[in-house]
Amino acid sequence: MAQVRIDGTVHRLPSSAVTASRHARKVLADVVERIGPLRNRAIFIGARAPHAQTAAERQMLLAECREIEGTIQLARTELIVRLMDVPRAVAGHSRVLDIEKSLDSLERGLAETRAALGGD
Repeated sequence: MAQVRIDGTVHRLPSSAVTASRHARKVLADVVERIGPLRNRAIFIGARAPHAQTAAERQMLLAECREIEGTIQLARTELIVRLMDVPRAVAGHSRVLDIEKSLDSLERGLAETRAALGGD
């Protein structure tokens, strides 16, 4: 039986898809909780971008984009750290890939918003 250490607690993992899924959800929970609010903020900024009339307003929206991008990078780092010590079945689980795709999608959306605002 494989073992995984999550938040300092050692858990035994029988090799089953159900168990891998359960542990993937547990490992990803903190990151998943942050994605929804980040996506909502990014959507709001993207909706405001075409209506930004002043340079100050555009700079404020660009700063918010950079803040969200920083949070995304922290989430990616946390994801990597959490997956370092888990069994391959958990680290390669489709839920992990879905989270990575979601973070990629957020970054692409923010890049488009920055471009619309004339940012870097």
